[in-house]
Amino acid sequence: MRFRAGLTAVSAPPLTGVSAPPVHEVRLRHARQPRLPSGLRWHLQPGPGQAAVFRTQVGTVCGEGDALLEAATPEQAFTAWMRSLNAYLVTKRGLSHALIEAVGIESELMSSCWMAMRETTERLLTNGQQAGAIRSDVSATDVMRLVHGVAVSTERAPDRADTLLSVMIDGLRVRP
Repeated sequence: MRFRAGLTAVSAPPLTGVSAPPVHEVRLRHARQPRLPSGLRWHLQPGPGQAAVFRTQVGTVCGEGDALLEAATPEQAFTAWMRSLNAYLVTKRGLSHALIEAVGIESELMSSCWMAMRETTERLLTNGQQAGAIRSDVSATDVMRLVHGVAVSTERAPDRADTLLSVMIDGLRVRP
């Protein structure tokens, strides 16, 4: 798997379940509170350690996607990946914005992480398409845009994410 060659393994505490506040809220809090809690400072001022953790976590979530190829039917694997990718995007949204501001959207870090997620999506999508479960007229980039749209649009209404993902996935299924 090409994308894993560029991933850096680090020993860092897991950030599972950490939810970053929306970027505009972070900026407002920062303006009002000169003394920020360390967790919030982490999102505002990413350093090399956080970049390495971010890269490693992308590798981990992509590895989980690859494991789905072996553990489930093509349709189940694709559906589980959509939900997993959405959960990851929601959890890391604040950090990814801070990293983009710090290193740039065109940086090697952001490019390689985006490429890893796109390639994993492509493998699961292609698997589903070849099995006749997923429409053949969509690309991995289309799917990632859809999942990103769900993640962004449910930022303030997280209880709607499952419904929107279900609608999206239903729309991607092949109809008899």
